Amino acid sequence: MVFQNDILAGAAGAGTGYTIDQSIRFNDNDSAYLSRTSGATGDRQKWTFSTWIKRGNLSSNQRLFHDSGNTNFIMFGYSSNNEFRVYLGADIRTTALFRDPSAWYHLVVAVDTTQATSSDRVKIYQNGVQITSFSTAGYPSLNYNTIFNNSGTTYQISGQSVAEYFDGYISEFHWIDGQALAPTDFGEYNDDGVWVPKAYAGTYGTNGFYITGEDSADLGADYSGNANDFTSSGLTSDDQRGDTPTANHATWNPLFFRRTGSYKPTFADGNLYVAGQSSQVSHTGTTISSSGKHYAEFLVNNGSSSITGPGVVRSYWDNGLAQSYASNYGGSYYGDNGTRYYNSTSDSQTAPGANRVGIEVDFANNEVEYFIVTSGGTKTSQGGKLTSANGIDFDGEGIFSATLHDNSSRNITAYFEEADWWGTPNTGYKALSTANLPGPAIADGSAYFQTTTYTGAGYPTEVNQSGNTKFQPDFVWIKRRNAATQHNLFDAVRGVSSQLYSSLTNAEGTVSNAISFDADGFTAAADPITGDTGSSGNTFVGWQWLAANGTASNTDGSITSTVSANVAAGFSVIGWTGNGTSGATIGHGLSAAPELFIVKNRSNSDFWAILETVYYGATHYLTLPSTSGSNSNSTFWTNTNPTSSVITLGTQNRSNGSGDSMIGYAWHSVEGFSKIGSYTGNGSTDGPFIFTGFRPAFVIFKKINGTDSWEMFDSTRPGYNVTNLGLLPNTTNSEITGRNIDILSNGIKQRNANGTTNENGNTYIYIAFAENPFGGDGVAPVPAR
Repeated sequence: MVFQNDILAGAAGAGTGYTIDQSIRFNDNDSAYLSRTSGATGDRQKWTFSTWIKRGNLSSNQRLFHDSGNTNFIMFGYSSNNEFRVYLGADIRTTALFRDPSAWYHLVVAVDTTQATSSDRVKIYQNGVQITSFSTAGYPSLNYNTIFNNSGTTYQISGQSVAEYFDGYISEFHWIDGQALAPTDFGEYNDDGVWVPKAYAGTYGTNGFYITGEDSADLGADYSGNANDFTSSGLTSDDQRGDTPTANHATWNPLFFRRTGSYKPTFADGNLYVAGQSSQVSHTGTTISSSGKHYAEFLVNNGSSSITGPGVVRSYWDNGLAQSYASNYGGSYYGDNGTRYYNSTSDSQTAPGANRVGIEVDFANNEVEYFIVTSGGTKTSQGGKLTSANGIDFDGEGIFSATLHDNSSRNITAYFEEADWWGTPNTGYKALSTANLPGPAIADGSAYFQTTTYTGAGYPTEVNQSGNTKFQPDFVWIKRRNAATQHNLFDAVRGVSSQLYSSLTNAEGTVSNAISFDADGFTAAADPITGDTGSSGNTFVGWQWLAANGTASNTDGSITSTVSANVAAGFSVIGWTGNGTSGATIGHGLSAAPELFIVKNRSNSDFWAILETVYYGATHYLTLPSTSGSNSNSTFWTNTNPTSSVITLGTQNRSNGSGDSMIGYAWHSVEGFSKIGSYTGNGSTDGPFIFTGFRPAFVIFKKINGTDSWEMFDSTRPGYNVTNLGLLPNTTNSEITGRNIDILSNGIKQRNANGTTNENGNTYIYIAFAENPFGGDGVAPVPAR
């Protein structure tokens, strides 16, 4: 098949509409690379490297571009640790680690060794942003002549002379001889704040080239006009793929697995192939989770009859180390022995043999149907649809899964791209890609939530938002980062003079105009009663939510409440006067039942009360600033979960003190913008992967079956992975280092064994808010972080 690049209005989602139709897959097991020898000398001191990358194998050093003499190179890894590295007579290695295999990175290296300032000689950009934090920062000497653009030099894309082969996908590979360009020559931010590709309109110079993979028979063809073609080795026409920066397709997710022992599955072929391990039962799922209708095909190789096979399961499939079959978690899978497994039962069908297993799944309606698909396109149903009557329950969204038994000869190859299918799905079933996800309600998370870091200037300190969209917040949570001070919470319902602290049980404090809510952020206007919000020279973080920019009286409940509710964002600030009556209700102003409700009695010194409905529900409560886990008590919520209109209260002083002024913050999940959920820790630095369906901007974790602190992270501190700066809302502690999570394009990966986020066997809840959705109808796929 032959693809080409087109300019199609709107196809990239609120941007230029530039679409990329193909990529080149490099499998390190195939020793795949492209090479050419330069016939002329160009500019050895000034050049630009630009390409889009989707990573596959993350566990090895991998060359992206280098010379055969290994004099200069651009690569991932130093001691296989996934940093980005440029070596030009001196070594530059990023602090950031690049280990998101679910989406595409745009990387630019702009070199000009004639610059007097050493740091100006090599500039590295990721997704349009210059990288400035390096574990090693060795810049080339003034007027250093790189080996690149030198006559007679052999260049290689991927490894070869030094092994270290790249594993993953490469698209839009530009090499510019004679110019040190900005990333804006190759990409731009669209209206939603997503970095997307754009057509390069400049020149390439003598040795410049543009590798697109448009011709499957000649993947190294140069489309710059220079005819600087590359020769391929270890690549076939099948390595031309439709997985691109503008059409991100599902693969198996190497960050998402479960197993019975110490080994996880092995992945290859751009993560479309997954194999088991000796004497192990292991499982994995796809990089994309969906609530839609999808089709895919799978080729299973067992070596002998067993129950290795593909299936479907809910997205939050238990994240522990335990053996966790999809059929035990509301899902199902189809064994290579011809058996359908579901709801802890099974029935006999047809063993696929050399045929494929086709799966049609409707995640929203809890339906799945298996087919045997022949190479001639015949597609035969196996037992008809499994439905909720058979125990199928995806709880709203799910993934394709792989179950692998006993040894590496038992493996599954997935065909997620439509061009690879043997069969034709029934009407309405689509490939699992970001373009085929339901359209998100919110495409730009910065319009409803933002994190802002700032340095205090004394009082007043004006804090301006830096996100793609600006708004006047209705709820602001501030914490000084470099000292032990209180967490300060302000909202529009209580007013700018009222102050609460998540780290104290104190009643509300009052100070004249402690804060102002501005059109593009807030101003710390006056020295607060306790804590700190803007003292000169100190560092702070402010988390900001948009509600209604106004308040309204709500009479939905038995108690009239005052609310500032944002229906689109699933967030409401609720004020009321408690009556101490069991079964009293308050209206929250949202369109769906809140899943997290945080309450403080403003009048009394007492603990905060927290209701979560994603695990225990209204039979339990959590508290701040206590570190205790969930406790059962019917006096908080009368064992009654919230509805789409009201929240039920009990007699407890913390949730409904008679005659007391109360304040509450309520949230429910909004697809593509916010997620409230639960998971089980595994106590490993290769911890659980948590699907959110977006690139998180902010997340709070709490262990609920044991004692430990709450912990907060955001994508702004430090701004790259590993994200290792935590704050504890139940304490005054300053920022804590070494906490270690990865914030990714589609969720969160635990990279530590801390009790606050990933202790083995313990259960955690979380609430996360988005920068941008992972994808969806009409929006651009978010790049990797």
